[in-house]
Amino acid sequence: MTEQEDHRKEGRTLVLEEIELEFSSGKQLVRIADISLNGCYVDTIISVPIGEDINFVFMRPGMENIGFSGKVAYLLDGFGFGIEFNSLTKEAENSLAKLIKEKAE
Repeated sequence: MTEQEDHRKEGRTLVLEEIELEFSSGKQLVRIADISLNGCYVDTIISVPIGEDINFVFMRPGMENIGFSGKVAYLLDGFGFGIEFNSLTKEAENSLAKLIKEKAE
């Protein structure tokens, strides 16, 4: 078990979804590798400092785009980073729960 897994509040679900990530250096299209109701892992070579505020939008075909915000919880330099979500809106929480259920099936 890695140090990051020790700090997770919930298990992660494999989700290979493209998102538009917004952070202090601008906007970038990246891929989420896994997700839970508390956070996600972004698979990217972009280096973002721990603690940085992050906003992103899921852009799923046939579904309304849903925005999320959080902070960088940990960094695996050159591989990606984990995001811990800030308080989710009810709409975002419902969409996230639906996505997790869909991917887990």
